[in-house]
Amino acid sequence: MALWRVGAAPLVAPLRHLSGVTVTPGDWGGVAGSRSHSTTPARRTSTTTQHCLDAVRRNDYENFLALLLLPQGARSAGVAVRAFNVEVAQVQDVTSEILIAKMRLQFWRETLDELYNDDVPRQPVALELHRAVKKHRLSKRWLRSLIDAREEQLERRYFSSITELEVYSEKSNSALYYLILQALGSENLHADHAASHLGKAEGIIKALRGIPHNASKRKVFLPQDIMMKHGVSQEDVIRGSREQNLKDVIYDVASGAPSPLASHICDKNNSNSLDRDKPYRPGPGSTPCPRHCEAGQR
Repeated sequence: MALWRVGAAPLVAPLRHLSGVTVTPGDWGGVAGSRSHSTTPARRTSTTTQHCLDAVRRNDYENFLALLLLPQGARSAGVAVRAFNVEVAQVQDVTSEILIAKMRLQFWRETLDELYNDDVPRQPVALELHRAVKKHRLSKRWLRSLIDAREEQLERRYFSSITELEVYSEKSNSALYYLILQALGSENLHADHAASHLGKAEGIIKALRGIPHNASKRKVFLPQDIMMKHGVSQEDVIRGSREQNLKDVIYDVASGAPSPLASHICDKNNSNSLDRDKPYRPGPGSTPCPRHCEAGQR
């Protein structure tokens, strides 16, 4: 489900030697990032950090804003992770040829292997990601998960159930939050649990927001079991149907059962559990937050 605007370099371009970009890692000191200057006053070149920041701002603006809330020590790593995600997420929008898309993803898979061996290609995102990996010991597993999820999606035509959509969302969204938690130095199981549910919820939201975009490419990523329940076909979605049965599908996907994350957060006995070491135990106050449920149903 590609929801990003496209702005990637062509596949045949030498990705390791992008022209016009200074491939020198730099620290991000603010929203605008840091910039380096050549010995020629009229020439200004961006650092790899600025390159990544611009990529996230152009293609994933909501998460760009969220990055501004991170502590400064983890912000550059967050930018690198989000920029890497932009690179792999927009692959399926850059080309309609599955083979070419797989080649692009294979480039990033090989790049990950190289940067974990300190043999970093001179590509801005790779260089910035390498700095984050070295500084915060980011897990290669979660970075690979982002690539694997996108490759699985290349040939997917639908999700058979909401569970299958959640599995994809765990790989493509929750993994991002696990990496950001690592950059923050968090080893809290409660935080990991929250990140898992947050990523799944975000994936479901993206599936709904991406309906028009995907329908324009004759793709439908709504759960098939819910569509069958309401008598909605893929062709109905592609044609842009506004019938009540399609609205019922969207309602079921969006609302469903109360989120375990909401129950956890709204539990009066565990309101500070993200800061505790003791395990989570539901208590008498462990009920879904009404405000959350009502918002989801709307």
